[in-house]
Amino acid sequence: MSAKQGVDDLVDHVQKQAGHIDVIVFCAVDAYLVGALEVSEDRFWQTLRTNTAPFLWLGQRLAEAADGPARLIGLTSPFSHRYVEGYAAIGPSKAALESLVVYLAAELAGRQITVNAVSGGLIDTPLLRANVPEAALAAVARKTPVGRIGRPDDVVSLVGWLAAPASERMTGQVLTIDGGYFLR
Repeated sequence: MSAKQGVDDLVDHVQKQAGHIDVIVFCAVDAYLVGALEVSEDRFWQTLRTNTAPFLWLGQRLAEAADGPARLIGLTSPFSHRYVEGYAAIGPSKAALESLVVYLAAELAGRQITVNAVSGGLIDTPLLRANVPEAALAAVARKTPVGRIGRPDDVVSLVGWLAAPASERMTGQVLTIDGGYFLR
């Protein structure tokens, strides 16, 4: 099954169950952690396809499925534009996702559909804990003005606001919620 077929099946299922779609949050990630000199061609393209293409297909389907104001929200990373070791496949895919935010926002605005992304920085998840030593996480927390790495509820709160009617004029944006880490 292609990514597009999977998106079509998902949207059809949600429409059948709920009757409509008004918010989609895209958070899929192929977390292929590798340096630029080691990334293989197949895995690079797989990571790009997984982390980017479904967002485009979701935007296309939302254009058809929404029967009023709707939101498409993607999760991205500040390391789409900044170097971090081992992110040579993920970083470019997140940069492509951020570019799609702009294009979809412009093309869907006339349909009352906003498109945005949330860039969370380091978020305390099992994947992060499995790949980053505790000492490195503590060092990042010390360098972060708010004094800690992100928590999932930090991202959830911002996504919730983007999904709410209060954000109806916010579109085509990548909002960073990193505790001020990149201010320094």
